[in-house]
Amino acid sequence: MNLQKMVEISTINYQNLWWKHAKNFNVHDRDLSRVRDEWFEFSRQKIELKPGNIYVIKGPRQSGKTVLLKKTILELLKKNNPPRSIFYFACDSLVSRTRRELRRVLSFFLDMAIEFDKTYIFLDEITYVPDWSYELKHLVDSGLLSKTALVVTGSSPMVLKKEMEFLPGRGAERNEYFLKPLSFRDFSLQLAGPISRHVEDRELKSSLSKLGETLVESSPVGLDNLNEIEDGVKKLLPFKRELDFLFDIYLITGGFPKVANNYFKNRFHKGEEGIDAELSETFIRTILGDLSKHRKTEDIGLQILQSVSSSIGARISFSSLAGRLDGVTHPTIADYLETLEKSVLLQVIHSYDFEKRKIRPKANKKVYFIDPFLFYSVKSRIEGMDSFAFSKEFLMDERNKGKLIEGVVASHLSRVKEEPYIKEPDTFLWFYYDARNEIDFVTRSDEGYLGVEVKYQHAISPREIAKIDQIQNYLILTRDIFESKNNFLFAPISAVLVALKRSDKNL
Repeated sequence: MNLQKMVEISTINYQNLWWKHAKNFNVHDRDLSRVRDEWFEFSRQKIELKPGNIYVIKGPRQSGKTVLLKKTILELLKKNNPPRSIFYFACDSLVSRTRRELRRVLSFFLDMAIEFDKTYIFLDEITYVPDWSYELKHLVDSGLLSKTALVVTGSSPMVLKKEMEFLPGRGAERNEYFLKPLSFRDFSLQLAGPISRHVEDRELKSSLSKLGETLVESSPVGLDNLNEIEDGVKKLLPFKRELDFLFDIYLITGGFPKVANNYFKNRFHKGEEGIDAELSETFIRTILGDLSKHRKTEDIGLQILQSVSSSIGARISFSSLAGRLDGVTHPTIADYLETLEKSVLLQVIHSYDFEKRKIRPKANKKVYFIDPFLFYSVKSRIEGMDSFAFSKEFLMDERNKGKLIEGVVASHLSRVKEEPYIKEPDTFLWFYYDARNEIDFVTRSDEGYLGVEVKYQHAISPREIAKIDQIQNYLILTRDIFESKNNFLFAPISAVLVALKRSDKNL
């Protein structure tokens, strides 16, 4: 027991370098040093931490949760919070990963920090500890966290949700956040300026710089008012060339900071376009690891992912998927897809019943990857190709590109309104189909229902636009067309996506 305690204290000290180095700890911290060595250091929205509250940050692996925590700690130190009043612990470093061991770690800090008026605890990847919520419940009910702001992160939102159900009324309400891959707006907002310093074309260099300034000055728009969307897009139309340039890059890298940095480092420092193969391997291992963590098999998972990745943008049913797969039943497919969706890897869009004003749970669905690079990682594993080579080949086909963009649009439409538990995407975002019509996305707005169609093509025939009586307004996402007529707004996809806001619960 004494040896185990010594190991724990050594581990704790190593993970809390600010106890020795104060705000200079970032020089020695592995995570912040790695970020500092990247081509660009991305930033995220900050959370205001208040004592007596529990904050939950959930998102897929590689999205930057650990870096966000370390940067938050650095900000606290810069505000003159005592170093020893701040505690960080990576729960995957626990030897036994038990509640008892977690309690011992927390007790060590709380006993040490008893002298401080305010304390901060950051528990990274809390879901590695089974039944962790009971431990926090005990601490809250004992009054031991009354002066503490406690932040937990997890890469398994399904597990987080289940555990959080045991903490009602204990300071976690309205304090749950998503950390997803960067939206196209955040991607462009942060990268337009840095990229401008590396491109050779003088006009593009100047325009990218001005685009960055324009995005800073312009307020993002929601989906409730078609005129507001039109006004937001109009301000950005002069920069359509630059937005298309950035959007084409975004379709290759997606919004994971690590992937984007790797791409730009190769392009601007090494003079060669590409993404290192080990990154896609990391992501596919992450996906399969999440399945394994939920007691799912790799073989069935890959079969389902192969089928889903070949059906992007198409309506599918669990029974039709089962018919394509050898020995995989309808309930098994539903179970696997739910796990992948709750792990923020896939997004399932349900069809909508206007008469009953709710989703049609047994009807066909659409399934998208939440980020382009996740899609490439899966397809490269299945096809036995380098992921970057696959992405370039895939995007050369305009139809493929349109399908991928449809998934990007789905992800962005979700972020506009989603809030954990209060406004999950299936409460406000769907698609519609009947015997004659199909509408890519449907969402509620202040003006009734808004239909969103993705038409990434040079010309659009009126016959291609489905119109039904229940939908009042339509947003048609185009490649080049901008036109407003009656209750229809045709607007370039790159300008619309960069204009869209994200909810306050998306960091």
